[in-house]
Amino acid sequence: MCRDYVHRLQRFLSIQVLSFSIFKEDTTQKSPSSPSPLLYLSLSLLFRMGGVSEGDDVLARWSDGLLYLGNVKRVNGVKQCCLVRFEDNSEFWVLRKDIHSFSVGVEEVCCVCDAPPLKEPLINCLKCRHGYHPECHTPSIEPEADSNSWICRQCVFAVATKRGGAIKRGRFARLMQIMKLRLPYQLSSLDWDPQHLTNQQQCYCYCAGPGEWNLKMLQCGSCGQWFHEACTQCLTKPLLYGDRFYEFQCSVCASGPETIQRLPMSW
Repeated sequence: MCRDYVHRLQRFLSIQVLSFSIFKEDTTQKSPSSPSPLLYLSLSLLFRMGGVSEGDDVLARWSDGLLYLGNVKRVNGVKQCCLVRFEDNSEFWVLRKDIHSFSVGVEEVCCVCDAPPLKEPLINCLKCRHGYHPECHTPSIEPEADSNSWICRQCVFAVATKRGGAIKRGRFARLMQIMKLRLPYQLSSLDWDPQHLTNQQQCYCYCAGPGEWNLKMLQCGSCGQWFHEACTQCLTKPLLYGDRFYEFQCSVCASGPETIQRLPMSW
């Protein structure tokens, strides 16, 4: 790994490089197709993370739920997506909702609604420096939150998600569990195929990122949504590709930690 790359990644969020998974397992995978602008509008609630311009270093969420460092080469405002070049020189179109950028200075408008501070000042994330109205973030920012140490949902997931399952101990594990009690989108607004395997908005899991149901994802038996292995904290060992022999309940439906049970199998 080159020294310049390490420096860029450290500068991006000022956290340990190993907190991110920066190499994609399958670089031959086709990029997700872009939904229509109308479909995108229903997902713009919490993921319009400030302005993104050509040449910006960004973190892009892949279909495995992990974030990867890339550089924006082109911006398509109509389809709300960006052409991102990753560190292995592969290029894919990534939906704007799946791109997390970094604010150079303290923002004076909310990165969700683009409005200035209301009665109270915006709260800025310690890591990415994006500003939020307390009610614009999911979950809402508590009044007693320390503005000098508060970390947004996107940055918590950037640190906590891992191949084989999210971290289970430490501050970021606790923050992740709290944030997983609510989804940052309306589950009822998603348009599913007849088998309930894919939706037109390409919105899955707690992270609202893209996904492929047959590649290390678990389906909640209560709500039917699919969740990335990397975002779950209940696994004792990594999932096998295509292994769906589990009874799983997400944190939203369980109103607490996820539950999972291996289905009995006989041959």
